[in-house]
Amino acid sequence: MATFANTMGIKVIRADAEERFLGNLVGVDDPEDKRKKLLAILLSKFSMKKLRSWIMLSG
Repeated sequence: MATFANTMGIKVIRADAEERFLGNLVGVDDPEDKRKKLLAILLSKFSMKKLRSWIMLSG
């Protein structure tokens, strides 16, 4: 992660959401449904991290 951030010059946010991702896919067979669920989780997780960092910066 550090190498990627240093090479690309961007802030990298790492979130361990494996359990959340895989847990929501149990019993889902349709690829489109899987894609929708994963996207919703990803956006939710990213938003939570962004909100936390904003709160920390705000003080």
